[in-house]
Order: sequence, then structure tokens, then C-alpha cells
Amino acid sequence: MDSLNHAMVAQAQAGGTANLVIVIIAILAIVSYVILFLLFARFFSLWFQAYAARAGIPLTDLIRMRSRRVDLKTVVYARIQLVKAGIHGIAVSDIEKHYLAGGRVQNVVSAIIEANRAGIDLNWPDAAAIDLEGRDVLDEIRAQADEIDGVTKTGKAL
Repeated sequence: MDSLNHAMVAQAQAGGTANLVIVIIAILAIVSYVILFLLFARFFSLWFQAYAARAGIPLTDLIRMRSRRVDLKTVVYARIQLVKAGIHGIAVSDIEKHYLAGGRVQNVVSAIIEANRAGIDLNWPDAAAIDLEGRDVLDEIRAQADEIDGVTKTGKAL
């Protein structure tokens, strides 16, 4: 009888240890899933905005940009603005490179859009180069657009 009690106690202890291990694994799995969800939610929101705008930014690109310390909102919103303006030839990597070079992305995007509307031929590399030189590319495009309209900055006819 005594050996039967020892066997039952040993079995109960082994079962308790197994249950404890299962509980610890379950808690670790839940914590891991919560962390992954929070990380994914950060990227998913911007990815969905880009997807809905047909801006074509893959989720993997967002994750890579984040690892390079790129402001995701700046790049995603710039791409969305360009696509909404009908400008599709500018790659996300070009916008990212300009951001990493210290350029004013929003200023360049606005200049490209205004140049497109005014019929001025301005490509991304030229606009980015002007911006990185420290000149205000948007002001230069506005001045050209005013000249095209036949009016100088002072408002006098040419």
C-alpha cells in the first residue's frame, strides 16, 4: 500500500510539473502574439492607407524603411500625394533616399505636383538635387509657373 501511495504522489507531482510547463508556454505564446500584433498594427495602418490609395508600397518595404530609421508617414504620404496627382513614375526608394539624404521630401513632392500641373518638365532627381543644394525647389517652380502665365512675381505683364 505504501508503494502505491508513493507511486500516486510521484505521478501527481509529474503531472503538476507538466501542467506548469504548459501554462508557462501558453503565457509566453500569448505575450509573443500580443507583441507581434502591436508591431504589425503599426505597419498595417500605413500599408492599408497606401493600398487604399493604390500607392503600391509593400509591407516588407515599410519594415525595411523602419529598420533604416525612415519616417514612414513622410514617405507613405508623399507617395500617396504623387499617385493621387497622377504621377506614377517615382519609386518609393527614391523618396526614401531623399529623406535619408536630409532632403525636404514634402517640398519636393509639392514642387513635382505643381510642375506637373503647370506643364513644366521636372523629374525627381533634378528636384531632389535642387532641394539638397539648399534652394527652395517649390519657390523656383512657382516662379517658372508665374512666368509661363505671363506674370512676374511683381505682378507686371511680361
